[in-house]
Amino acid sequence: MTDLRQAVDDYLRLRRSLGHQMAEAAYLLPDFVSFMDDRGEQTVTVAAALDWMRTREPEVITTDALMDVKQRW
Repeated sequence: MTDLRQAVDDYLRLRRSLGHQMAEAAYLLPDFVSFMDDRGEQTVTVAAALDWMRTREPEVITTDALMDVKQRW
């Protein structure tokens, strides 16, 4: 497990323990980590986030989902 994947898992676990449902983030954040792993990157950058976003179906990415990614990193 990569450090980035562990950080996402910890983040989701913490937020859920505080009562947040994390519906979109529960699949979007791990998907982003898989994208980063496939690229061999461990540092989240705006460029990487935008590249990932371009690979997703347009209707899947919502403003709330982008804010989740932005707030975490």
